[in-house]
Amino acid sequence: MPKYAALRLTEPTISSDLDSAKSEWASTEELQQITVDQWEATQCSLDATRTFRDGLNIKYQELRVQLELLFKDLERSHETLDQARDSVPDVSLEIALKNAVLAIASEMASVRDAQTSLLAKSPERVRVLAETAKGSLLTAQHRRTEAQTELTEVQTRLNILGEEGLHEKLHAAQIGLERLLADNKSLRRRASAVRCLFETMRDERDRVRLAYVAPLKEKIEQLGRLVFDDSFEVSLSDDLQISSRTVNSRTVPFDSLSGGTKEQLSLIFRAACSMIVANDGGAPLILDDELGYTDPQRLRLMGAVLAKAAKECQVVIFTCVPDRYGNVGEASIVSLVPGTA
Repeated sequence: MPKYAALRLTEPTISSDLDSAKSEWASTEELQQITVDQWEATQCSLDATRTFRDGLNIKYQELRVQLELLFKDLERSHETLDQARDSVPDVSLEIALKNAVLAIASEMASVRDAQTSLLAKSPERVRVLAETAKGSLLTAQHRRTEAQTELTEVQTRLNILGEEGLHEKLHAAQIGLERLLADNKSLRRRASAVRCLFETMRDERDRVRLAYVAPLKEKIEQLGRLVFDDSFEVSLSDDLQISSRTVNSRTVPFDSLSGGTKEQLSLIFRAACSMIVANDGGAPLILDDELGYTDPQRLRLMGAVLAKAAKECQVVIFTCVPDRYGNVGEASIVSLVPGTA
């Protein structure tokens, strides 16, 4: 204990009386007990530390062995790599890689061309025709089975009855066969004509619908962005009605919208229709006290919509609340009550 020897008093302090000596003795014993408790706790901590150290030593030895094995694997990999480079130079590998990349790019271009060609072949139409052909094949197989059954019955009757009246029956059968063949040919020809007519009418209907849907959708969204924001979009149903509205990537079905929003979208839809047909003779947009459920802020924006529509088509508004349309802009006001403006 070198530190203790240096700190030890040469002349220890002696208590002045017995009571102070006893008090000092009690304090010393209490301090001794605290010191012993600290020593025991330190000893436990030392034992735990030694155990932890031993565990670390074991892990260290294991990791050291693993590291040596990894170093050996690395050396073998380097040797293998050197041997591979000796047999095939890096330049050759780079050339082969470039050739492979070019080949992949060429194949990808071929795949894209094939996909484009496949889409041009109208896969849906081919699928429908294939399903129809399968159905026709099943029908023909069923008829063939029935014909085989009938043939077996006829052969059985021939074996039983012999050739009695066969010539007349054969003649009648031939006539019936010819009639059936003619009916079948006529039916196939009519079916082909009906299919051609159906496909032509369907294609024409889709073409006409697309010709109306795209401009109508574009015009509705153009007007709607004046009221909502630039993310405004709509979806149209097959009967050219608004089925849903999208704002800020949130799509809500038309039936789930508020009464005011439905009213605004309906007016925008009617304005878009009038604007589209304006160049072909046009149709006026007639409103009778619309926008009754629209708040003042939206009324100002809807005024801008009506003003824009009025530049392309005639807009006629009947109302008993003129202030509701005070934001329409320049407008001709005609009072139906004498003496009022």
